[in-house]
Amino acid sequence: MIVRNDVQVLSILNSFRHKDLVLFLRDLHGMLDQQGFQIIINLYSNTLKNENERNCLRNVLEVEFKSIAQILRKAPNSNCRKFFSLGSGCGSALFTACVTQNFDYFCGIEKKESLHYLAKTAANFFEKDYKHFLSNDKRVIEFHNESLLNFDWSDGDLILANSACFDDELMKKISALADGLKVGSTFITFSKRLSSKKIKVVYQCCFNMRWGRA
Repeated sequence: MIVRNDVQVLSILNSFRHKDLVLFLRDLHGMLDQQGFQIIINLYSNTLKNENERNCLRNVLEVEFKSIAQILRKAPNSNCRKFFSLGSGCGSALFTACVTQNFDYFCGIEKKESLHYLAKTAANFFEKDYKHFLSNDKRVIEFHNESLLNFDWSDGDLILANSACFDDELMKKISALADGLKVGSTFITFSKRLSSKKIKVVYQCCFNMRWGRA
């Protein structure tokens, strides 16, 4: 954006000397989020042919993108290389991570075939149209159509589980698997906590999601 003399980014950079670091980073993240969100909207606009579906999904993604981007920035991810999205749905959380974080490997796991198909289709557009714009264009993006209980995500550095609709039994099974994560891994859940005694809660907060506060 600097190379193409983007007016917005130049304005933010010029304002740095007049603002404290917190305000500067807030504005910079806001601008980057705006650019990243537009990429994701374009992905699903290409994927969904029905205009009503596109408009509905846009409203959902706008809420989720802002919240997930904030959550990921609060995670201790300086040494993170592998990101897993459990119950990845259509892939929106994974793509949010992809355009806001500089990991090497992004993996989504979704059991429902129709949602998996939507995510894979969006991923094809991302690979073709946008991946080469990113600083780390060698990053790997994968989506797997299977149960998160059967897929090995034990080597993940940052795991995000879309767990608001997970029942207690599933959370217990995920917690047991989370015991196998390496030391220093970060696990993010929505609405429900892991029951593992090996995992320490380091941050909790409410964010706006498509189903309400979580």
